Amino acid sequence: MCLKDFVSADKLPELTKILHAKVIKKLGGKENLQGEVLPIENFCVVKGGLKFVYNEYEVACYAAGAIEVVVSFDEMPMREK
Repeated sequence: MCLKDFVSADKLPELTKILHAKVIKKLGGKENLQGEVLPIENFCVVKGGLKFVYNEYEVACYAAGAIEVVVSFDEMPMREK
């Protein structure tokens, strides 16, 4: 599965804002953010949503480890059928 199966290109800015807010919350503040948070293909479907996994150095320092955030289907800007 690809992200485009869930979110159309015109909805990506909305998903970017959601992911950005969730990553900042996970990191404990925007001062800990060290990269740009973008929708990525490193995700999996979990009960009720999509889990995005940012590897070390993608959005934070190595010591923060992998950052995992879940966007529920309720908050996901879904693709039109």
